[in-house]
This record gives sequence, C-alpha cells and structure tokens, in this order.
Amino acid sequence: MQKIEGGEKLTVPEKVLFDFNKFMLKPKAKEALKVVSAYIAQNSPKKIVVSGYTDNVGSDEYNLALSFKRAQSVADFLIYCGKIDATKIKIKGLGKANPIVPNDTKAN
Repeated sequence: MQKIEGGEKLTVPEKVLFDFNKFMLKPKAKEALKVVSAYIAQNSPKKIVVSGYTDNVGSDEYNLALSFKRAQSVADFLIYCGKIDATKIKIKGLGKANPIVPNDTKAN
C-alpha cells in the first residue's frame, strides 16, 4: 500500500496475476485479489482504478490490447467474486508504458 495524491495505490505483482502473453488470472492471483477485495470492502473507496500492464515484448498495439484485457480480468474478479460495486471501477490498459518493474526483456 502506497499513499499517493488523492488516495492510495495498491500493487499486485504482474507475475502473480498472469502468465506470459495471457490475460486469464492465475490461481495465486485469485488469492491475492481476495485480499484486495476484503481491503476494498473494509475501506469503501469512492473510486477504484485497475491498471493493466505488459512486458516490452511485442508491438505497442498488441501490448495495449493485452494490458486492457488484463485490467478487465482483474476488474471482473473484483466485481463478480469480490462483490465490489462495478460503478466504482475504471479500467486502464497501459501496455508496456509506466512499468512497475523494469522492462529490460531482450528478444533472443
């Protein structure tokens, strides 16, 4: 949990959430998102932004679409399994921009 201007930022590592080139949640992701759902339920934020990312392999266009699908998968879990109000959630696909860890993957 990190305090930011206008709220708080909670980061779940991408490697916990998704396999390479996929947008289906991994089993460990569901466990992590249950904790996130409980936190949201206890703190009742007015707005939740779910941002999806990718690595730097592939085209910008492809990565942007994949990151959006990843964000949607997280939002769907929060809504349907975590019982979070869908009207509070906004999703963003950010592709390989603004990585939470360095994107220094090199193609072989």
